[in-house]
Amino acid sequence: MKPYPKEWERHEVLRDGRCVFVRPLKPEDAALYPDFLADVAVEDLRLRFFVPIRQLSPQLVSKLTALDYEHAMAFIAIDEASGRMLGVVRLHNDPDGKSAEYAVLVRSHLKGHGLGWMLMKQMIEYAGATGLARVHGQVLAENATMLAMCKELGFHVADDPGWMGVKVVTLDLSAISLAVAAARLTVAAVPHAVALMCLDAFVAARLELSVPWRRTAMQARDVMTADVVSISLDASVLEAVQLMLQKKISGLPVVDAAGKLVGIVTEGDFLRRREIDTQSRRPRWIEFFIGPGRLAGEYVHTASRKVRDVMSEDVKTVDGDTPLDEVVKLMERCRIKRLPVVEWGKMTGIVSRANLLRALASVDRELPASSGDDAAIRQRLLADLKKEPWAPGAIDVIVRNGVVTFSGALSDERQREALHVAAENIPGVIKVVDHLVWIEPATGIVMEAMEDRGA
Repeated sequence: MKPYPKEWERHEVLRDGRCVFVRPLKPEDAALYPDFLADVAVEDLRLRFFVPIRQLSPQLVSKLTALDYEHAMAFIAIDEASGRMLGVVRLHNDPDGKSAEYAVLVRSHLKGHGLGWMLMKQMIEYAGATGLARVHGQVLAENATMLAMCKELGFHVADDPGWMGVKVVTLDLSAISLAVAAARLTVAAVPHAVALMCLDAFVAARLELSVPWRRTAMQARDVMTADVVSISLDASVLEAVQLMLQKKISGLPVVDAAGKLVGIVTEGDFLRRREIDTQSRRPRWIEFFIGPGRLAGEYVHTASRKVRDVMSEDVKTVDGDTPLDEVVKLMERCRIKRLPVVEWGKMTGIVSRANLLRALASVDRELPASSGDDAAIRQRLLADLKKEPWAPGAIDVIVRNGVVTFSGALSDERQREALHVAAENIPGVIKVVDHLVWIEPATGIVMEAMEDRGA
């Protein structure tokens, strides 16, 4: 049996600044699993193991941590501050010795923070360095997040011919393996630490070259509305209605006292109300078949004056890194108009259909991909507008290749000029595109922008 491969230990930093120690799995790590699995949602466990489970038996955990490094490898991510296990990726060689199957699992609240990507990258690097030709895995077709990451990493995705609802993902490592071998020959006389740095740099470059669009694909955080209007779980229905009318919005995320998202209430929830005599009415014989339980539930929904009784608790969410195509797929599949953006258990924004339409309107397909400065321009512009008392609240800002696009409604036409000036004063802005409309209060006439302006 091979000895513990200490050379594969790494110190990494997540996007939130958390320091992480990534190293090969040891048998004594079995003690870390109970705390780790307690922080993995039941749904994430189902997506990983394909069946609903709540915990792993001690015998199974012991088996998972007793690795023969000759035929298998697993990398564990540990929080350097607390010593807690954050995630793990596994790689088991196939009998042919040329390919291996992978699996990855992270704490549910850390999804979208780059941990899964970090573990996958180390696994791919290890597989290429050991001469494997292919890495493959099975992913449930509904696991959109994992499939999106696999595509970004260059995996080929296909239907599993023997298992409906399952995808087979495969990554060809032949190019990586050949280049690693060449690099080893080149750096034979170089100290071992320097050689590992060279291999790290090569694999990182290989991943970037294999998916040149990875950093330019628009994500949820690029188009989301950051200043989300929400309502308390203990608020009244009247307060929710008044807030929706005041802000001219059709839905409100519902949060508890700690700011955690617990539900969502929309205009559709207020269509059937006893106050306006629009509750559902059925013939007595139909009510007999429906039964008292469902009828009682409908009564609570139409008569209760508390948001907690009217809201929908099954809220679909995304994280900031979710690609827009996955956002759209989720909206279509669930027939919903908006998706809260949740990171670290807290809501950081919301993506609505209006946000997506405005993003579409702002993209010129013939322009090259977005530069890395666009996010900085948008962040600074939003920060500047937040300081101004005149700034309208119901607008969206999208930046693409230095072009700032404003969308939304104005309460005063003079706000349009002020928004243009604010954008033009930021270095890197080359043009301002105006999709703002002004609704004249007295007549209701909608006034649109006459033309776009260059900076």
